[in-house]
This record gives sequence, C-alpha cells and structure tokens, in this order.
Amino acid sequence: MPTIQEVKNSTLQFLQTQETAVVGTVSKEGIPQVATVYYVIDDDFTFYIVTHLQSSKAKNLRDNNHVALVVGFGPNLKTVQAGGVAEVMEDWRTGTLYRKKVMLHMIEKVERDMKEWPIMRLSRGEEFTVLKIIPQWMTYLNLDESDPLAYREDFYKVLP
Repeated sequence: MPTIQEVKNSTLQFLQTQETAVVGTVSKEGIPQVATVYYVIDDDFTFYIVTHLQSSKAKNLRDNNHVALVVGFGPNLKTVQAGGVAEVMEDWRTGTLYRKKVMLHMIEKVERDMKEWPIMRLSRGEEFTVLKIIPQWMTYLNLDESDPLAYREDFYKVLP
C-alpha cells in the first residue's frame, strides 16, 4: 500500500498532465449546472479557472461558493473527484503578483494549446475573471495496471 505522500504526488502529477475538468455549481434557485473548463493547478491542489465575469459559473459561485469537480474521463484509467469552496477573483488584475502569474500562465496555456477556447472569442471590453477553487476533499481512482500506485478496490483519499 503506498504512503499518503506517494498518493498525493501521483495525484498532483496526474492533475498537472490534464487540461480539462468538469465543474459543478448550483444556481440561486437550487438548479445544478456543470461545465467543462480548462484549468491550472498549483502544488497545493488549488485550481484556477478563467471564465466570463457573467458566466453561470461565476454568478452561481457568488451566491453559493460550494463547488464539485472531476478530472479524468473518457478512456482514462485515472480520475480525481473533489469538492470545496471557490472564490471569484474579480480583482485579479489588481491583486497579488501570484494572482497575476496564475492568469498569465493560463493565458499562455490557452494561446499555445487551446485557440478555440470560448473565452478567447470574447469581444474587446468584455470582462473575465479567475475562479480559485480550494478543495476540501479529494479522491483519486487509479486503475492503470502499469502504474505501481494502481489500486483496484477503492478510491484513495487525497484530502483532507
């Protein structure tokens, strides 16, 4: 059985190799909504997503900051599920240098890999924001038999 640090390292490495997540939020009226998004993740498992300031995601998270997400779908043999709280970082331009670096990293990623990403088609003058998602819980399922951390019986608990 791998140590928790080995599981965390494997989970982070997996998340850093992926580009998209499915994010779930809930509207003010209690209606669940999901969206596929591109993300950047830091070494503390904090996710950063860029979205239009008036997107359903941003609106929902202003009213209810609880969020769920999943990474790894399709033919992948690995998946991460998480839930936590989100912050709509509307002040990212005037925020800390770290926030600006996150945004620049996301823009570089989008320009390099995802030219068709919807946010790249926004008109001049339209506003976008950064969503910062801090997971409060996270699980990792690894069914890749070629990976020494493969575990066939259950999910690994990564956080808390």
